[in-house]
Amino acid sequence: MKKIKVRAHAKVNLFLEVLGKRRDGYHEVETVLQNIDLWDELTFSPSDSLKAVYTKGMTVPADKDLVLKAAELLRREAGIKEGAQITLEKNIPAGSGLGGASADAAASLVALNAMWHLDLPLPFLHSLAVQLGADVPFFLNGGTALGRGKGEKLEAVAALPFCYLVVAKPPFEVLTVEAYGRVDAFAREPRSSSSLIGALEKGDLKEIGKHLHNAFEAIMAEWHPEIVALKRKALQEGALGALMTGSGSAVFAIASDEESAQKIASKLSSFCPSVIVTTSYPRGLDLWN
Repeated sequence: MKKIKVRAHAKVNLFLEVLGKRRDGYHEVETVLQNIDLWDELTFSPSDSLKAVYTKGMTVPADKDLVLKAAELLRREAGIKEGAQITLEKNIPAGSGLGGASADAAASLVALNAMWHLDLPLPFLHSLAVQLGADVPFFLNGGTALGRGKGEKLEAVAALPFCYLVVAKPPFEVLTVEAYGRVDAFAREPRSSSSLIGALEKGDLKEIGKHLHNAFEAIMAEWHPEIVALKRKALQEGALGALMTGSGSAVFAIASDEESAQKIASKLSSFCPSVIVTTSYPRGLDLWN
């Protein structure tokens, strides 16, 4: 097969609760994930070797490159020696909680499964995705899903109605490991996603906005007050709901229409350098030749 192109879509967490640390070092979570129309574009081309090439002058060390790790894992498990050149145009900011690296890893599994004519079933790809990271399995299908365990035990839930979202990324990254360490030390009463899921079933954006929740926000007031300020400003400007995604640092706001979204974005951009207007999206990956 010739080149395969993939758009790997970012995600936001409409709900994220941390329930405790597991024996394997991961954390037990309950989360509702939602894809958005912000993507990295990956091109997979036949090659004698396996390599990743980043555009825009980006470099990623091979030992930290989740796309290459996914490709190597797939090749090893399939017992083949095929190669590929993977060219990545990154648009999803790192350290934002938007899941760019995980989305790209899922894209690598799906695209190379097709390009190498492996015909491996989705459950097998899911088992590989679990080995790569807690969020990676979600992107194989994407849309809207409830995640439990470390995030890999996925259930379909009612989809977020089509809506506009404003995503603001402060000029710093939040390290996931550090965020989990801080949340472990923060005393709080865990919440359930049932109210949010009920709101999704009603399809009421205002109701959904009321039930957005992220356990990591509780530690941000002193650690990164800019994140709390972004959320507060978005709500003041008429957002139906606003929340930090993942362990940060990006904040997203739900808007009723494009005009409202542009107004919120304009206000947030006055003190945040990276603000985009996007929409909800029904899939994690789009593939074409």
